[in-house]
Amino acid sequence: MIEIDIKSDIANKDESIWMEWLGLSEAFSLDLVKRIFDENNNEKDFKFNIHCRGGSVSEGLAIYDYLRTSGKNLYTNIEGSCHSMAVIMLLAAPKENRTANPNARSVIHQVRAGVCDWATADDLRAIADDVEKDQKAILDIYADRTGYDREKLEAIMKEEKERTTSELLEWGFIDKINSYNTNKVITKTNKNMGNLKKELKDKINSFLGGVDKILNSVKVNFDFKGEGDAILFSTEKEDDTLAVGDNASPDGTFTLTEATSEYPEGTVVVVTDGKIESITEPESSENSAELEAENADLRAENAELRENLTQSVNLITELKSQIESSYVPKNRSNRVVVPSKKNNSNNQTAEETKDEVRQRREAFRNKGVLAGREN
Repeated sequence: MIEIDIKSDIANKDESIWMEWLGLSEAFSLDLVKRIFDENNNEKDFKFNIHCRGGSVSEGLAIYDYLRTSGKNLYTNIEGSCHSMAVIMLLAAPKENRTANPNARSVIHQVRAGVCDWATADDLRAIADDVEKDQKAILDIYADRTGYDREKLEAIMKEEKERTTSELLEWGFIDKINSYNTNKVITKTNKNMGNLKKELKDKINSFLGGVDKILNSVKVNFDFKGEGDAILFSTEKEDDTLAVGDNASPDGTFTLTEATSEYPEGTVVVVTDGKIESITEPESSENSAELEAENADLRAENAELRENLTQSVNLITELKSQIESSYVPKNRSNRVVVPSKKNNSNNQTAEETKDEVRQRREAFRNKGVLAGREN
């Protein structure tokens, strides 16, 4: 999701030049929205965070139409103020995707026009017609996007009061007031989740303890047994391998009644002075080669099993560390912040810049209709 801040006045490129000259933030314009959408062409979700006092009716309506026909999934949220034409930006998202912070405020008012002292009666009537058209267009959007009674919306507009989030919720401008999410009291659900995590950690610890015994415990002696499981002799090794010189007890001569991993049944082992003195295989050992091959396979399978078990322990240990971690991933969304100030890229002098601003401002006043909160 791409997050876009609306924290400057709504105005087109020509209307915003004198704002930038004064060192104010770049205007929120249709060109800016298009540029952001083009730079994030593969993104489907866009959220607009609004803290704006309003601006140009014509530019606001153009942005609204562009957003509504963009095919994007739109979300809007009032972070602080949502006045005048910023309300139209709010309504670009479907109702279920419109939210506001608890202490947000909104001013809904009639359209105002910039009028000069040189205007004739015909000029004023033309301006009044434009204002009425714009006001009707705005009321149409209000009624369509809120589902609220149109006459009541018009009355709200004429009152020109600062509105609370509760009022915006009641009239359908937003669908939800955001809840605070810091210093939460532990709920029953959170408590149950904590119990489940503790139970899971206990089971993991128990499993790891058992595996550790299998992998790391070393037998002091390996017992070689005869008939009736009677112990013939023992070696100080963890497996059934035999070699001359290995420590063993008791002393004596012993005949193996079962094959080991290395020697067949009937092998004679002589233990003298606590060490294996000799190992003699039976002469009639026709299947010794086959037994040795089978034993080699068993040893390989045992080594593979231990390796798999070790890898399982590593994975489970990693899982355990994640369960115990208090790390919370950062928000993956990208936030686009409108630049606070643009540098003058040309080489104009201050006086030349002022002259250009005055000319553009006069041209703007001749044609422009504004809806913005008065300071």
